[in-house]
Amino acid sequence: MRQSDQPSVEVSVPVKATPETLWSFISNINSPIGKSKELLAAEWLDGAQGPALGAAFRGHNRVGQSEWDTTNHVTACDVNKVFEWKVESVEVPVATWRFSIEDRGEDCVLTFFAQLGLGENGMSDRYKDDPEAEDRLLTGRLQMWQDNMLATINGIKAAAESL
Repeated sequence: MRQSDQPSVEVSVPVKATPETLWSFISNINSPIGKSKELLAAEWLDGAQGPALGAAFRGHNRVGQSEWDTTNHVTACDVNKVFEWKVESVEVPVATWRFSIEDRGEDCVLTFFAQLGLGENGMSDRYKDDPEAEDRLLTGRLQMWQDNMLATINGIKAAAESL
């Protein structure tokens, strides 16, 4: 696996809830907190009060002993359908993250997608000149993403279905 291939992960779950209910969770940048093991806090920046195309927010993350902040830019905000953001740079993102809702009438399918971008990330220096390390590190990182993404959408499912 190579960063230049921009690998991605996608997870989905059926949810017995309306698109409006799911939207209230996926457009809330603090919704993954407590579900994902990585995201610790999030806050809107530059006076933004909520999701809107072009809005920015900060995410505070931790994996093991490493902690870092990211600046995220909302790049898709289609109410009751799609909420997407890019990490650090819109043009050359570290990653792209997207929630989407497919309304099937009797229920919805909630999908969470993430794609590694070409921007410098916290592991880039560790594998810059070592393709074997790059494969091993990125495979592990995407597995971590997938685990956290599943925990997040399953947590949203449980909360939405309990309303």
